[in-house]
Amino acid sequence: MGKFGPASKWLKDQREVIKLETTDLSGRVVLVIGANVGLGLEASRHFASMNPERLIMACRNTTKGEAAIKDVQSTTGYAQIDLLHIDLTDSASISKFIEELSSKGVTRIDTTLINAGMMTPKFELTVDGWETTLQTNHIGTALVALLLLPFHLATKHEDPFPRIAFVGSEVHYFVSKVEETKQPNILEALNDKKLARMPERYYITKTLNLFFARSLASRVQPGSLSVTAINPGFCKSQLIRNEGVIKMAGLKLATALLSRPTEMGSRCLVHGAVIASDEVVHGKYLNNCRVEEESDFVISEEGGRVQERVWKETIELLAKINPQITGIVDKYLNQPNGNGKNPI
Repeated sequence: MGKFGPASKWLKDQREVIKLETTDLSGRVVLVIGANVGLGLEASRHFASMNPERLIMACRNTTKGEAAIKDVQSTTGYAQIDLLHIDLTDSASISKFIEELSSKGVTRIDTTLINAGMMTPKFELTVDGWETTLQTNHIGTALVALLLLPFHLATKHEDPFPRIAFVGSEVHYFVSKVEETKQPNILEALNDKKLARMPERYYITKTLNLFFARSLASRVQPGSLSVTAINPGFCKSQLIRNEGVIKMAGLKLATALLSRPTEMGSRCLVHGAVIASDEVVHGKYLNNCRVEEESDFVISEEGGRVQERVWKETIELLAKINPQITGIVDKYLNQPNGNGKNPI
């Protein structure tokens, strides 16, 4: 069943040594969003060592991005790296990012790894008026994924390319229901400060992230693009940097005792993004380079209904944010294969 645990399995997974698999990326264009630190940086380093035609590292902080590129270049000897700015909390930044891709002569993308994410106990609004965690982990992620579809579908299908890989999380197992489904609009309810349960917000948004990946996978035309969600495990990262003092102390202790090295977690991302075959991973959730069943809630009938509501609300919202979304959805995506069910 799709449950978190038992603890012994989780600890075994954490301690497992993940084999670093490589492939020749010559002639391939690879994009990493959230590439300047942590998992994104380590994955970028691995991709660079596989000699792609072009590696695009997209970051919110360009100063840190420049340092990250120098780091990757010095450790791999690979030089064909572009730095682009993107801020998933700002829809205008996302639109500008897409424009800059074209202005830099990018006509196709073989693989995109969407790694950006955040966790915070504070309810704060972005420039777009959405709660920051919700916009970063779901709304902004969904917007950039859809705007990238034309670039991916300009790539000739040669398994495992083209592919969009979302960095998922095992914390989705902690969500057994979404209280906001009782409201007329789930996203708007999540954006209501009076209803917000911020200690659970990260878990909820990563569940929405998984719902979106599954929905997108069920709608792409067969044999055109593969979509997957990858759990890198509990890794050393800067994800906890916004937590309060008391929780931060507990998380730091847990990180010291239980986390795996960030580079080890990045091997899972590399496997899911450029190694595993379409047939294996399309529409699936990966853990330790293996397909695993999602949570009981996600795969339940209720989860399917919530997934469809989230997809519909998200598309309606994104179409208002960026009019291109309607045309992209109409041109490139099919109707779902059932009530929130995946094609395979």
